[in-house]
Amino acid sequence: MMLYKSSRSVRPWKLSAASSSHLNMIRSLAALAVAGGHVRNLFWVDYTNVKHPNPTLATVYFLTGLGHQAVLVFFVLSGFFISATVFKSGLERWSVQSFAIDRLSRLYVVLLPALILGAFLDGVTRRLPGGQAYFYRPIEHFGPAFEGSFTAKAFLGNLFFLQDSLVGPFGSNGPLWSLANELWYYAFWALLCLVLCGLSPRRRLIAGLLLVLCFLGISKSIWLLLPVWLMGTSVHGLSGVRCLSKRVPKVTALVVATILFGTMVYLDKKQLLGTLGDYCVGAAFTVLLYITLQCDFAVSVRYREVSKVFADFSFSLYVTHFPVLVLLRALTWRRPPMQPTLTSGLIVILLLATVLLAGYLFSLGTEALTGRLRSRLQAVFSARTRILDRGILLGTSAETSGETVS
Repeated sequence: MMLYKSSRSVRPWKLSAASSSHLNMIRSLAALAVAGGHVRNLFWVDYTNVKHPNPTLATVYFLTGLGHQAVLVFFVLSGFFISATVFKSGLERWSVQSFAIDRLSRLYVVLLPALILGAFLDGVTRRLPGGQAYFYRPIEHFGPAFEGSFTAKAFLGNLFFLQDSLVGPFGSNGPLWSLANELWYYAFWALLCLVLCGLSPRRRLIAGLLLVLCFLGISKSIWLLLPVWLMGTSVHGLSGVRCLSKRVPKVTALVVATILFGTMVYLDKKQLLGTLGDYCVGAAFTVLLYITLQCDFAVSVRYREVSKVFADFSFSLYVTHFPVLVLLRALTWRRPPMQPTLTSGLIVILLLATVLLAGYLFSLGTEALTGRLRSRLQAVFSARTRILDRGILLGTSAETSGETVS
């Protein structure tokens, strides 16, 4: 009950145009970090095999090895954005139907086409001569051979977000693991809200039982990262707290928060934080997010446009880039991984540009249509709800008339 009352007083953070642009840029850079890391892992040698190591190359390898930390950034941002929908409307007026439509349309408009595209690309890859090396055998850094997860069961399991619970990511598309986390965090949030503000004790009880079933039936590895997602929701609780003043300049605070985040990322990457690494990175980014929102630095029109363009297809890039890269690697399987040179660096940049273009083109027929699909679904289900409500009212009126006549 205390949580319910406190949630009523939470004011969601009102994003300015500048803040929205900063968050768009962060999303874009996180997606780029994941894709860039996979390009480097597939086409360059490991750093231990570099013939002429130096600090510059060590920095490049470090920065292109932060894919997991980038996903943690996604989780914090997701918690921030998703919880805002509840805090904005208030628990009493929040609609689980609208929430479900918003979230499922956002995921499925990209996921289903991505699974179909992945099935096609993997089907081509496994038949290439290089498929033996890059599909039927384990690839260093990427776990078991992809062939084992190129099944109808894995396809359906990914379609229903059962990665890590019943199946692995479908085919070569390892990045799909995090989509299961997202879906079940959405489910957790929705069920928690129903427990707190259900219209009836029965509804609250059902939501509570479903919440318990989710915790029991879904992989423990998914729930272990739930606190990171919830860190994003906590930022709204601080929306009315202003810690920056003349004594604490904005630039100074932002620099300190950035250094803190960079330090946690470094320590986590070097495995010096143990099992607490993910939580430390998530907490440090939450601080950086809070400070960024407070600073609210003005941005140029070009910055705003570029950040929005890349953010608008970041999801598509995330779920499509790896099958494309595996196909490209299988086509060039006779060439061993390259030494990091200026020429191979240009090749890696070209490959990254290729998957960026593929992700953008893919998004035009999927991610870009999210708003249109969401509006249509909302209209259909709202109309159905009105029809059902009208039927209930008519039935109640008929019963009342019958009682009067009798």
